[in-house]
Amino acid sequence: MTDSRSVSLLSEILTGLLRSLPQYVAECWPWTHRGDADAYAVVKGIIDQEQRRAEEVAQAIVERGGLLIYPPFPDWTRLNFVALDYLLDHLVHFQETAVARFEAIRDQFAEGTEQRALAESVVEDAKKHLGQLQELAARHQYSQQVSVVTEQASN
Repeated sequence: MTDSRSVSLLSEILTGLLRSLPQYVAECWPWTHRGDADAYAVVKGIIDQEQRRAEEVAQAIVERGGLLIYPPFPDWTRLNFVALDYLLDHLVHFQETAVARFEAIRDQFAEGTEQRALAESVVEDAKKHLGQLQELAARHQYSQQVSVVTEQASN
């Protein structure tokens, strides 16, 4: 695989990491309540891990003579200033898609290459994050049900 092809694939990974929904959540100020401290800590950990991994990918791009290009986020403005509980299902769905996208990119690198190893670490991180988000979403469904019941009771 030529370096230009490697740079192109690594750039796709970088964009996937830096323009992910967790990265957007870091900037959209979700509101939380007392019961969200554990959930916010997990989401913050995912955000931080993605940023660290993105630094490794960016370094690999630069080492291969590539340029770092940061496209804008997708239009997720409808997710600004919403409850973290509400975002969890969106995060799970996004992460499922991210795992598949990162696996497809990884599979384009030759076995035994540094790029393949780096892509594999991104896939493993994404799978780990998916499990964490699924667990959080399952635990926080009760909170969503309570808010629905509360809204219905007040009407």
